[in-house]
Amino acid sequence: MLDSLSQENKVENSYFVYPSILRMLNLNNDSSFNALVRDVRRLRLMNLRVDSFSFDQMNDFSVGLQEKEQYDTYMEIEDTDQVIYLLGKDSPQKVVALANLQDRYNIVDIDGQLNMLQLPKLIESFSNMDSTQTSGFSTFFDLISRDADRERQRRERRRQWREKQAEKQRQKEAEASKADTTAAPINVTSIQTDTNTTQ
Repeated sequence: MLDSLSQENKVENSYFVYPSILRMLNLNNDSSFNALVRDVRRLRLMNLRVDSFSFDQMNDFSVGLQEKEQYDTYMEIEDTDQVIYLLGKDSPQKVVALANLQDRYNIVDIDGQLNMLQLPKLIESFSNMDSTQTSGFSTFFDLISRDADRERQRRERRRQWREKQAEKQRQKEAEASKADTTAAPINVTSIQTDTNTTQ
């Protein structure tokens, strides 16, 4: 189901993150974070296009992962600012997070496992950190956010270009049609041929 999102042009951009990068982001060397991602082999972050994904689709996607691909629900977080569904399965080891944050939809696809016992500790640890201690993660997500903005701008430029090309084509066809209707009519002269019969 995850790969179908790209095929259906619902993914704005994707990022692949490996254990070495995860460790680099943890500038404060938080032990709970290291323990949480210890068994992660690869992480793929997908930003979904806001014009092609909705909250209902996010719910349907969660149900589909459970019914079609045997994922189990690990955790659900719902409040006024965010909705996060965390699902996983053991064979093969996979974890998927579906998130609606600040009117954007994201999917985190993890090859491997998360140490779920460390998650409450990590949340508490992050809540007690200042901005300098979480700067590695902040910088990473700022880069992703700016990249998403640039992708939206590129898409908007392509849309405007296509509209201009279509308008040029319409004008060209209209001019051609006008030329056809104003062309001088062709007069057809019938020539009668008398046939003389010799008796």
